[in-house]
Amino acid sequence: MTDFVAEQLKAQSSLEITIREYITQLSLQLRSATDGEIRSNINAQLAEITPQYYRVLGKDIAIKAARTQDDLNTINQVSADVTSFIHKIAKIEAMVTVVTTIIKFVAVCIGDKPSPVSIYKAGKEVYEAMNSVIDAEKAKGTDAAILMTQPIAVPMAIMQGS
Repeated sequence: MTDFVAEQLKAQSSLEITIREYITQLSLQLRSATDGEIRSNINAQLAEITPQYYRVLGKDIAIKAARTQDDLNTINQVSADVTSFIHKIAKIEAMVTVVTTIIKFVAVCIGDKPSPVSIYKAGKEVYEAMNSVIDAEKAKGTDAAILMTQPIAVPMAIMQGS
């Protein structure tokens, strides 16, 4: 196994852990949700993200769009920051835009279909969505959907990436 393949598998594992954490958070929120519309939204998110989880699960390379070490570094960094964000979610219903960008990011990394969006751009969109939720929710105090008050710094490599 080449070093690059080993690094691809490591990045893919980071992505798999992030998706699994999000599925776990969705499942926990689903158990306590009583509102039918919220339950429906959570189920829709689960239906959309679960197939991607199965794609990155395993020993074969699934992140075919990751062609450089910078791509792999981006995947690892975004995965780590998204996982930290997921652990701070208090109310999943406010996370629809975030899950949409996470799903897009994973799809871009998998690269089954040519995408006009690079891994960097998709990663940047994830940070923008997370920070948008943080900014919108921080004024709500204890009723916030996310237990974070400071935006997540977008790594310079992602900001400058193409």
